[in-house]
Amino acid sequence: MKRSHLIWLIWLLFACLPAYCEAQSEWPQFLGPSRNGIYAGNVAGKWPAEGPKTLWRRDAGQGFAGPVVSDGKVILFQRVEDNERVECMEAGSGKMIWTTEYPTTYRDAFGFDEGPRGTPAIAHGRIYTFGAEGKLHCWDRKDAPTI
Repeated sequence: MKRSHLIWLIWLLFACLPAYCEAQSEWPQFLGPSRNGIYAGNVAGKWPAEGPKTLWRRDAGQGFAGPVVSDGKVILFQRVEDNERVECMEAGSGKMIWTTEYPTTYRDAFGFDEGPRGTPAIAHGRIYTFGAEGKLHCWDRKDAPTI
């Protein structure tokens, strides 16, 4: 398993944590709504011995951009082959709602990872992504195109 895949899986676990909390909250940007990495709701006092239940899982491409969660949706930003891709899925099921992508030619000078580094941000119904080549995009989360 590549390091970038492991990072995605860890972030996906954090995206699913609200299922084990009494109150759900939005996680619309890097480090959460207050940008401090702290979940403000109440977390269950004890998890099952086998660990938290896996709601869903999926493979991910290259990159270090963590997922964001808002309005019951998970947004992933990653590199797949020669494209930077934004995907919107239902948080509870992982069902794909929409996906869009654009070409990239970015090559990491150290050959480490060629995916996006910037976690998306959601504000006022829009998703903002900043790709590895420095391209800033703004996506309407309700009407984004499907590829």
